[in-house]
Amino acid sequence: PSDTSLESRLRYWRDMQEAHLNFEYEPKGHFLDTILSTCLASDPAQRYQDFSVLRRALEKLRQSQGLHVIDPPLTKTLSVKGWVARGRNLLRIGRYGQALHAFGQSLLEDPESALGLQGKAETLLALNRSHLAQPIFDSLLKIDPGDTHARTGKAECLLARGYPREALDCLNDAFDLGAEDAGLYLTHGNILRELNHITAAQESYDRALSLSPNHVEALAAKADILIHQNAPKKALFL
Repeated sequence: PSDTSLESRLRYWRDMQEAHLNFEYEPKGHFLDTILSTCLASDPAQRYQDFSVLRRALEKLRQSQGLHVIDPPLTKTLSVKGWVARGRNLLRIGRYGQALHAFGQSLLEDPESALGLQGKAETLLALNRSHLAQPIFDSLLKIDPGDTHARTGKAECLLARGYPREALDCLNDAFDLGAEDAGLYLTHGNILRELNHITAAQESYDRALSLSPNHVEALAAKADILIHQNAPKKALFL
């Protein structure tokens, strides 16, 4: 942006979006051009869909250049923690089916893994299967009633299933136990907003941001409220 005005910022993001959408890799006259243009295609569907496909393309390219093919690294069986870590990473990028498989593998190794159960429940919630996720959160809370993440997950399930007041009670139990967590306050704000308690919801979002200033979902939630309050400039600067 050339200055701090709303017009300049909007112009900047429009230009950046156009540049991104219209980007095309310019060949450099190098034997890697085809590989690079595929990796950098604007349309994700035109890129290599996983590393095994990219590897096969690189192997063929090396052979065409008279280079020897490098043997793939040996794989090892993942531990429970390894499967959970893989599931977490897949969940973050929206690969829910693969995440569910990874958490399932961790639970085959250790059926009582709290991290595996938590990850499976969160993935089911992301897949809009709150009716399947909630019993898992309930089982985690039986083990540890003070589990903030499990209580937040259960509240999100109740909210998704159309029980906002029960969800609010669930979170109030966490607050009674002295819980302080940005995700907890974010969910609290979402529930209050569903109940049309806008001012209280905004206060919860502010509390979430005081605990985690760069919490993306809390920033987006607060910005959305500001937009609906006809304060788009305030929302833009969040």
